Amino acid sequence: EYLRHRVFFTVTASYKFDYTKLYLRERVLMEARTDSVNPLEKNQVDWQLRSRLGADFLVPGKPYKPYLWGEIANTLNAPEYQQKNGHQFICNVRAQAGIKWRVSKLSSLDFYYRFTYGYDRDINITKKKGYIQLTEENLYQHSIGVAYNLDW
Repeated sequence: EYLRHRVFFTVTASYKFDYTKLYLRERVLMEARTDSVNPLEKNQVDWQLRSRLGADFLVPGKPYKPYLWGEIANTLNAPEYQQKNGHQFICNVRAQAGIKWRVSKLSSLDFYYRFTYGYDRDINITKKKGYIQLTEENLYQHSIGVAYNLDW
C-alpha cells in the first residue's frame, strides 16, 4: 500500500553454561512511512521495542542443536487515539521451537515451528464530523518451516 523504510538497533547478551546458551535480545525498530498520513490516526515514524529470550541446547557429538525462543513486541509511540486504555500496548507475541542441523562447516538446515499472535488497532477519523472508528484485529498464525543457512 505504501513504501516504508526500516532501521533497527540490536543489543544481545548471552550466557553459556554446560550444554546450554541463554540469550536476551533487545531490538529498537523504527519504521518510516513515505506517504502522507493523518497524525491523529497514524505516525509518520513508528517506534517499536522487541524483546526476545531464548535458549540453544548443545548435544555433544551430534550435528544438531535444539532451540527455543519467545519474543514480545511493544509499541513505543502509538498516537493517542490508537493507544489501548491510554497506554502503549503489546502488538506481537511470537514463540519458536526448532532444531538446527549442521550439514557442513559453513551451512545448516533449520526445522522449526512458530506461533504468532498479533494485535492491531486501526483508527479512522472522518474529516467532516470528526467521528472516530476503531477497528481491532487479532492474528493467530501457525508456521512450520525449513530454512537453509550459510554461516560465513
